[in-house]
Amino acid sequence: DRADRKGAMRLAVVLMWLTGTASLLDEHHVPSIWQLYLVVMDLGWVLLGVGLLAAFYLTLEPYARRIWPWALISWSRAISGAWRDPLVGRDVLIGLVLGSLATAILLSGTLVGARATGLFPNIDFPPAMLMGPRHAIAALISTLIWSTFFALFYLLALVGLRKVLRREWLAIAAGSLILGLMNSIATPAQLMLLPFWIASNVVMFLMVARVGLVASVAAIFLSNALPTF
Repeated sequence: DRADRKGAMRLAVVLMWLTGTASLLDEHHVPSIWQLYLVVMDLGWVLLGVGLLAAFYLTLEPYARRIWPWALISWSRAISGAWRDPLVGRDVLIGLVLGSLATAILLSGTLVGARATGLFPNIDFPPAMLMGPRHAIAALISTLIWSTFFALFYLLALVGLRKVLRREWLAIAAGSLILGLMNSIATPAQLMLLPFWIASNVVMFLMVARVGLVASVAAIFLSNALPTF
């Protein structure tokens, strides 16, 4: 009974509503029997994604609250419906600033790698922003959902490494190095881009530990939406 069940339920309901709305906006609807198949398929993705995120949150919340209680204060207020709380607004603004910093670091690395190797980066973005307002709004909603998932993933990695290494700075350093290696391995200049990925991950891990989950969601949302749009 240590887990935040009420918070997990609220998170699940909000994400279910957002995922359903994004699917409704993004799909091409036709009056045929295949529309039923489309609804069932989308409902399956909604339930799978929401179930995973709610389970993530139920598992992580007690450990994170014990180690970094301040990191979940604005998050608890946000998922309880206090969207206009000053602390929530402060963390969102901090997240947007640090997300801009992380994005600038990564784009700088991409530019340096392209200049050094002569190889252009693989631009793999969905065309939703070019398909009209309906698809663009659906892309923004999907980005927010994925941002919540990745923010919880950063928190999971930090909690796990903190329990193993016993020191916060060691956990941040190890997590940034591991994720940096995973991110840079698919690039044309791995060793050249590795410092940029490590620096970007340091920003993200420090934000989780020092500011909180709300700031992390805002930062990841911006770092994904900004290059796309």
